[in-house]
Amino acid sequence: MPAEGRYRAFYLIEHLSPAYSNEREGVFACAEKFAKNSFRKEKNDCMITNRHAASIQWIRSKMKKSVKKIFPFLPALSLILFLALFVELLVRVGKVKDFILPAPSMVLQSLWVNFDEMAPHLWETFWVCAIGFLCSILVAAVIAVLMDGMDLLKKMVYPVLIASQTIPIMVITPIIILLLGYGLAPRFLVVILVCFFPISISLYDGLQSVDPDMILLMKSMGANRKDVFRHVKAPASMPAFFSGIRISATYCIMATVIAEWQGSNLGLGTYMIRVKRSYDYDKMFAAILLIILLSLLFFLVAQAIEKKVIRWKIKE
Repeated sequence: MPAEGRYRAFYLIEHLSPAYSNEREGVFACAEKFAKNSFRKEKNDCMITNRHAASIQWIRSKMKKSVKKIFPFLPALSLILFLALFVELLVRVGKVKDFILPAPSMVLQSLWVNFDEMAPHLWETFWVCAIGFLCSILVAAVIAVLMDGMDLLKKMVYPVLIASQTIPIMVITPIIILLLGYGLAPRFLVVILVCFFPISISLYDGLQSVDPDMILLMKSMGANRKDVFRHVKAPASMPAFFSGIRISATYCIMATVIAEWQGSNLGLGTYMIRVKRSYDYDKMFAAILLIILLSLLFFLVAQAIEKKVIRWKIKE
């Protein structure tokens, strides 16, 4: 067969033969399927890689935030650790007797061993302090708002508030217990007397420090006293209000313990007196450690609530 005939035959076989056509379509279908599978695999691999990278980035961001939150406390924690190790060394070498000042390791061991014994006293102090602290916030807020709204009441009440803080709490607590008896009422009253003053004065100063032009602007727009207080005075006084709350948060546990010293059957203050009389100083210092932790807890809770409420406060 001539060359031209062979090429024509191959052309007809290639383009007209059903078998070859089916085979070619099958090859194309397989190639297309393989390409799709390869694309899907590459897409899945890309999605997995992106997810993995996003997870790593999220973990890194969380770690950075945790480090930023912990870093401000590192100097204080380092100082506390150094002092604890120093006292531990003094006790171990015999410079300080352990029955006078127990080593920190002995205090921690006593706290671990006797925690079940301390737990009822801890809970009693906690809930008495919490309720008294909330009542003091309510009383302080009412007094501050009334003094801000009525000048005559401010002139009458403000000197009495100052005079109430000149009397030492250790002196007035036995009198309160004699008047109200042994129970919860005198402890609540002692906590309120100690805690309400910083909150009340701080909130009053915050209400008085509002920009007068803002008040005049609200009045020119037809706002009444309620609207001025709600939209101008209350938001502007929140930083001062929470400053007073944070100050009082460090006092409330102290006030509760003092009230328990004077008259109570349960609480960390009562527990401290009992173990002191039995010369169990490791238990006494363990109770002191719990009191410190409770004070820190109240302070941190107040600070966390402040950050949630005052979102517009400028971070220093």
